[in-house]
Amino acid sequence: MSRPLRTSERRLALLVGDAVTVTAAVLLALWTWSLTAGFPFDPAFLRARAVWLLAVPLWLTLLVPTRDAGTALDLERTVAGVARAAGALLVVYLAAFFYAGVASLPRLVALYILWDATLLLFGWRLVALWSLTRAPFSRRVLVAGAGPALSTALEVLRDPSFRDAEIVGVATAATSQDESHVGNGWNLPIVGSPDEVDELTARLNVTELVVALEGRADEVDKHWVHRLIQCQERGTHVVRMAQLTKTRCTECRWPTSSRRGCSRTSLTCRRFERRRRSPNVSLTSEWPPFSASSD
Repeated sequence: MSRPLRTSERRLALLVGDAVTVTAAVLLALWTWSLTAGFPFDPAFLRARAVWLLAVPLWLTLLVPTRDAGTALDLERTVAGVARAAGALLVVYLAAFFYAGVASLPRLVALYILWDATLLLFGWRLVALWSLTRAPFSRRVLVAGAGPALSTALEVLRDPSFRDAEIVGVATAATSQDESHVGNGWNLPIVGSPDEVDELTARLNVTELVVALEGRADEVDKHWVHRLIQCQERGTHVVRMAQLTKTRCTECRWPTSSRRGCSRTSLTCRRFERRRRSPNVSLTSEWPPFSASSD
């Protein structure tokens, strides 16, 4: 049975795809240049101009930020990241071109490589974005929680970095307050209660279980912890609220661990900050009180 890609596997797939795409762009640019310059496009021609393949590691280095989930799964950020990489390479080559002298470095082949690589990367990343957000690569997420913690978890899951996640349901107490949280723009089904997470993860084929419950670690029911351990033994990744929110703040997009530069103007950001400072809420504590598996 197929399973979703891990974070490291997704980054590796994007890295390999970027490398193949940029290499193809360099070869296409050299072939185009051979037509305009009147050279035969053969192995001898490629060996004499193999230095242009150095553009591949340069592109791969500049594209590192675009392999982050928040960028790779968001079309607008991906386009901006590729455009920034192309602009940086253009500035670097222009500086080298005028510093070495206009007669020392060719112009057409560099422009061909820049143009071909940019267009091909746009096409490849569009295909990758579509593929990573479709089955069988999408994650099946079950959210177990109640009250404001559940609402916060669902708001965090709106971030583009979770576009490869399909929320299959919510395990919560069937109260009117919780139903309003779940139904606020989500229309997610309540599939059971948090005490049934082990059965729900098996029945719904869940790959990730988000625990969004309030309380301190010393107040946790041992039977609840045992159910979470059973979920882990079946291969389900148990995610604490601290793990869910530390990667990226939903709207201000700053790491919640450092919070530097964050204006804290977004509703989600302010809400999480208030709850993080509360002494009675364990949104950022070791919750559940055991080490969850990670990529």
